[in-house]
Amino acid sequence: MSQSETIRGTVTATNDAGLKIDSHGGWLNYTTQRPLPRAAKGDQVVLTVSPDQEGIPKWINAIEIASTQPAPQSNGHTNGGGLAERDGLMARCSALKSATTLATSGGDQGAPRSIDVLAVATLYSSWLLGTVTDDQVQKLANRSNGQHTPPAESIPF
Repeated sequence: MSQSETIRGTVTATNDAGLKIDSHGGWLNYTTQRPLPRAAKGDQVVLTVSPDQEGIPKWINAIEIASTQPAPQSNGHTNGGGLAERDGLMARCSALKSATTLATSGGDQGAPRSIDVLAVATLYSSWLLGTVTDDQVQKLANRSNGQHTPPAESIPF
């Protein structure tokens, strides 16, 4: 292959540098010459790729996302239609910061245990990602007996 060619397929894996599709064996890297849209796992794509020095398809010069993978369904809480992996990480970081702030605002209750802070952060991020419902969060809040940070043992996961 000496010139660009078109490859069609379903995205099987992604990272910041590129993607893999089912109709091609190896990784294909996004060109650094221009910004390109990023596909997600499960998307149907049409790629224009150019070869590396050995003539193997390597560089994605253009990408058309023909169809996207439907967003996963949550169990009662809507998070806007599913979060990408990066958004999930951002939700976890935000949840950890919020849990730490909550735990350290307890006044003279003593220093919170790390496991309790992580348990609350897990609960927050689960709520943000839509894997627990508002009702489940309320039940846990009712079990916390007025504490700022519910004990890790009371979180049901």
